[in-house]
Amino acid sequence: MIVTTVCTACFDVLMALSPSQRWSAMRQFNVNILTEKAVIIICVGTIVILAISLYFITHKKTNKGHSISDKLFNDYVQSCGLSEYQSYLLSELARYLNLNKKELLFTLADVFDRGLQALTTSNWFMVKDQQNKQHLVEELTVLREKIGFDNESKFLNKTQKIEINQLSAGQELFISHSRTSNSSVIKAELVKNERNVLTVKTKEPSAIFSGQKWYVRFSFIECIWEFDVTVLSCYDNILVLSHNNSIRFASRRHFHTVETDLPGLIANFPFAKEVTVDDTAVSCLKKPEFVGVKVKKIAGPYLNIETNLKVAGGSRVVLIFAQVGQKKILQSIAVVKNVKENEDVFCALVELTVLTKTDMNELICMANAADSKPDMVQEQEEVEFNSPDFDEAAQEIKIGQEN
Repeated sequence: MIVTTVCTACFDVLMALSPSQRWSAMRQFNVNILTEKAVIIICVGTIVILAISLYFITHKKTNKGHSISDKLFNDYVQSCGLSEYQSYLLSELARYLNLNKKELLFTLADVFDRGLQALTTSNWFMVKDQQNKQHLVEELTVLREKIGFDNESKFLNKTQKIEINQLSAGQELFISHSRTSNSSVIKAELVKNERNVLTVKTKEPSAIFSGQKWYVRFSFIECIWEFDVTVLSCYDNILVLSHNNSIRFASRRHFHTVETDLPGLIANFPFAKEVTVDDTAVSCLKKPEFVGVKVKKIAGPYLNIETNLKVAGGSRVVLIFAQVGQKKILQSIAVVKNVKENEDVFCALVELTVLTKTDMNELICMANAADSKPDMVQEQEEVEFNSPDFDEAAQEIKIGQEN
C-alpha cells in the first residue's frame, strides 16, 4: 500500500513537468558518494525485506494448505475406519503420485487408480517376489472397495457392523500378536462378554503374559473385523482381555470354493413386472414360475449355477436347493452377478443376499460337508486371519526407496 502510494505520487510529479524541465532536472542531478551508497543500501534492504516477506507469506499459505489437507485426510481415514497400515498405503499412493491434496484419494476414483498404477510400476514394487506383489495388490484392492469406489462393495454397509459388546458366548475368535506379522494365530472361544472385558478360552495353554498388547479378529457375514486388546490375566487356557470397544474393518473374507452337484429350483424374482389381465375381476397375482437348477460350486454366499431359465446380469432370482447329506433345503433371494449362455443353458454366478450370521454359518457347514478335503478349510481360515505388520511394511518400503 505504501509503495503504491509513493510510486503514484512520483508519477504525478513527473507528469506535471514539461519535457524541458525534465531534461534540465536530469542535467542538474548530482549527488555525492555517501548519498549514492545510502540510496543503494536502502534499495537493497527494501528488496531483501520484500523477498523475505514474500517467502514467509508463501510458506505460511503452503503450511496452512497442508494442514487443511492433512485434517481432511485424517477425517476421511476415521470415517472409513481404516487401520494404520491402510492409512500408510494411501499416503504412499499420494507420494508416488506427487499429490499434495491426499484427500482426493477418497473422492476421485481415477486419482486412486493413477496412484495405484504409479506404485505398481515403481522400482520398489518390481523387485518384490510374485507372492508379495499379489498380496500388496489384494490389500490395495480391498482398500479401494472399502473407500467406496467399488459399487459392488457391501462391507461398508452399516447394517453389517456390530459392536464388540454385542458378541455372544461361543463366538469364534482368532488372537495374534499385534507386532509380528508371521506370528501364529491362536484360536479361541468367547466365554463371557462383560462391559469392556472379554473372557476367552483357548484349546491349549498359551505363552501370553499380563500387559501384552494383542489384536483379535473375527468373521461376520462377508467381512473380517478386528480390534485391539490388552491381556489382563492368563491362567492355563483362560484369558481375560480388555478393549475400548473400538472395532475396525480388516478385510473381506476368502471363502473356500467347493465343487458340488446339488439339485434345486430357480425363478425370476424382479421387484416389479407388468402382468396383462383381460378380466378385471381376475387377480393379477401369480406365483413365480420355477424351473430346475444345478448348483455346481459354493463359495460362501456365492454360487455357480446352471439352469435353462433365462437370467440376466443384475437381475434378482429366488433360489431353492438341497443341503448335502441332510433332509434340509436352503432358500434365499439372489442377485445374478454375471452369466454366460451355452446352448440354451445359462451358467451364472449368483450372490445370496439378506443373509444373517446363522445363514452364513449354515452355508459354510454345507460347503465343508461337501468338501473332500476339510483340513484345507481350516488351513485357509487361519491364513486369512494373518495380516501384514505396519512397522515391517514401513521399514521394507524405506529400504526399497533407499535402494
